[in-house]
Amino acid sequence: ITAGAKYTILSSLDLEVKYQYQRAQEQMQDLQNEQTYFARDLINRYTQIEDDGTVSRAIPLGGILNESYDLTNSHSVRGQFNYDYHRGKNQLSAIAGMEIREGEARGSSSRLYGYDEDILTYESRIDYASFYTMFHNHRRARIPFSGGTSEIYDAAISYYTNAAYSYDERYTVSASARLDQSNLFGVTTNQKGVPLWSAGVSWRIDNEDFYNLKFLPDLKFRLTYGYNGNLDKTVTAFTTARYSSNDPLTGLPYVNIVNPPNPELRWEKVRILNVGIDFAGQERRISGSIEYYHKKGSDLLGFAPVDPTTGITSFKGNVANMVGEGVDLILNTRNVKGDFNWNTNLLFSFTTDKVTKYLQSQPNATELLLQDRSIDRVSGLINPIEGNPVFGIYSYRYAGLDPATGDPLGYGDNGEVSKDWSVLTRVDPEDLVYHGSARPTFFGSFRNTFSWKGLSISANIAYKLGYYFKGSTISYTALFNNWNGHKDFNRRWKEPGDENSTQIPSMVYPANPSRDRFLTNSEVTVGRGDHIRLQDVNISYRVTKQALEALPLSQLKVYIYANNLGVIWKTNDMGIDPDFPRLLAPLTIALGLNIEF
Repeated sequence: ITAGAKYTILSSLDLEVKYQYQRAQEQMQDLQNEQTYFARDLINRYTQIEDDGTVSRAIPLGGILNESYDLTNSHSVRGQFNYDYHRGKNQLSAIAGMEIREGEARGSSSRLYGYDEDILTYESRIDYASFYTMFHNHRRARIPFSGGTSEIYDAAISYYTNAAYSYDERYTVSASARLDQSNLFGVTTNQKGVPLWSAGVSWRIDNEDFYNLKFLPDLKFRLTYGYNGNLDKTVTAFTTARYSSNDPLTGLPYVNIVNPPNPELRWEKVRILNVGIDFAGQERRISGSIEYYHKKGSDLLGFAPVDPTTGITSFKGNVANMVGEGVDLILNTRNVKGDFNWNTNLLFSFTTDKVTKYLQSQPNATELLLQDRSIDRVSGLINPIEGNPVFGIYSYRYAGLDPATGDPLGYGDNGEVSKDWSVLTRVDPEDLVYHGSARPTFFGSFRNTFSWKGLSISANIAYKLGYYFKGSTISYTALFNNWNGHKDFNRRWKEPGDENSTQIPSMVYPANPSRDRFLTNSEVTVGRGDHIRLQDVNISYRVTKQALEALPLSQLKVYIYANNLGVIWKTNDMGIDPDFPRLLAPLTIALGLNIEF
């Protein structure tokens, strides 16, 4: 439900009040009936067979029903003054307002065993406390309990203002300020918010009397400076904990401390300087922009150590600072114009970042080696080192293969060649090889679009440069234990002399986990990520009623779109797609039909 009212105070000043109420309800039922593999397998696992052949079922025959229910309510109220003044060469526009937001979400979930979907009954006498001997592996375990309740409450208040003054459509000065307050921060009112501001100027150079470059009729300069804020709703100024009903060992209720109380918790702040130029040629045959930015983040959230005697070892708080800068270039050209059209779009970006402060103790070598495997993935593990990018690629120093045995060799603490893998995998972080950023420092795309009458063909070439990636290789431990193979198995060392043509160690049985751990995290698996790929191709054909009067529609359009068509060029010779170092790149093809009446 939305509602609004507007009152004109003066010809150039009015007041707006808006209200919004939202309610969302979601209910889910997932029934695994008795014939499904999930139900049969779980029932069989907990089936008990006595010595005399008596069969008893800890989980009764029947279906397994999972249910969940979620309800969300939110309210938002905004009051805002709008001012718009025009007189002669002067123009002033401004807004100022206040917004209050409040939201609450509640949820519950449950699981029913022995469910009969015909008569809607279930077994209520399930023993979740006792241990049962599992039928398939003879280990002891409790019956899985699935259920719980949750409630989230969030409230925020924002005060904001924005104003811009323009003179003669040439010079513009703008400024903005806001104060955001949240119930998640601080224990006193003055700690709950952060004041943020920004200011900028722009100059329409092409409107100046002295400007007479006919080949470039549009030219604008702009400069902005200010602060942005960010909050992480997973942490608060107060103790946050997660309550659970059944401990895996005792079966008793227990509590996990998610984060300790932190009355000094503050918003993250990012200071941004942005300088840009926008330009366009005659008939906009050439247009685009170039801009430079510099960012400095302070009070960034991260993990810091805590005295273990408190019961926790780390907390999430304002522990980090970093800086970053970059250049973005956009260039659009209309190469051919007429019945046949050819347009080109070029995007180029350069970016760097560096951690300037981090209160967490220096990560160990294992943590740094895990970092690259979680970039942009579910775990989100970050172990930054001051002076390096947030995400970097590190590896063990590799010294080749032993000519006699094909064992992998590495460099120890004093630089000596060794194959004591238990020692080589416990080196200090400074003894690792730092290759560079795990994210591209140069990237962009080059798109060409050709059209003739109703036919349009577009192809996009993307590029990423200036970064490294870590691939995978054979692990004999995984091969022998789990049958996890790898194509590098075919390149392994087999006899003396092979060390001149391969870096993959010999197969040794039984496998040595430390040997495999050293290999899979060594320089052998690291490669340059620089590559160019054919990102996508789009072909479409459009017919309109104006072009074909017999068409009973306003417009008919058919298209085919193919994405991730393959790598055109790459620097690494490992046969690996840097964007998908551990999986085959997914090719996507879509066919579509669009009809307008």
